[in-house]
Amino acid sequence: MLLLRKAIQDGRRVDLENANDDDLKRIWSALVAIHKEHLFWVGDILDEIEKRHGNDSAKEAIKRSPNPEKFREAKIISQIFSQAIGQRRFNLDWRYYREVVVECGKNSNEMTLQWLQAAENNKWTVAQMRAAMRQGLGVDKAPKDKGAPKQVSTNVVIKRTTQTLKEVIKTNPVDQWSLDKTCAFIDDAEQLLDIIRQVQRRYDHLE
Repeated sequence: MLLLRKAIQDGRRVDLENANDDDLKRIWSALVAIHKEHLFWVGDILDEIEKRHGNDSAKEAIKRSPNPEKFREAKIISQIFSQAIGQRRFNLDWRYYREVVVECGKNSNEMTLQWLQAAENNKWTVAQMRAAMRQGLGVDKAPKDKGAPKQVSTNVVIKRTTQTLKEVIKTNPVDQWSLDKTCAFIDDAEQLLDIIRQVQRRYDHLE
């Protein structure tokens, strides 16, 4: 962990050449935990800064952060749920908390807690939880499957997806994306890349 701490302090790459296997395991575990929890922690720290030093200090910290918009959002989410439930008790990542606030509003503590509990109990994805909230279903009911969709060829799907993506990028160029947005896009695109790899391997035995 000293290697990771030194890299953070110096703003440099982790010195992996001098790391043994135990170092690698500890660093990896720490990075996974940070990735999973960092927006919770960001929000909590900004909330604490505001409590100790006032709103202006928290605003200044957000302004100097690598992603002011996301950090500001993290602070709001933290404040809402620290007041509503104290220590978080749901085994859900930060996206669920954000989504339930967006859908239910900042002052619907009881309802937001019910939806989070339902998402955890039913093992919903964020999209499923959003759909349930928008359909006005009870918190104990998952969104129903509307039946098998009409068959569409893969070529049509790829063309539509590519065209839509081009239009999005045209209005929001890639070189203007934040690191957070870039990482989210890569994570989402990885599923498509897996399919492409499967197709590429389909006839490997013929080469």
